[in-house]
Amino acid sequence: MNGVERNVERNIRHLATRDELFNVREDLLREVASAKSDLSKTVSLVGLLQFLGIVGSILAILSFLTK
Repeated sequence: MNGVERNVERNIRHLATRDELFNVREDLLREVASAKSDLSKTVSLVGLLQFLGIVGSILAILSFLTK
């Protein structure tokens, strides 16, 4: 075997199989779905806190103006 054939054989041993690629794809899809869910919860919580902050500010302004 010459040097080129040895390099080819070495590279072939490092290639991923179809099953390995499928497993990686499935894991990646699960992680993306989980991140999407977490992001959605975070955005909802931030929106709620912002709304409560605005309502609190309006109530404070109205309280100050009615004194």
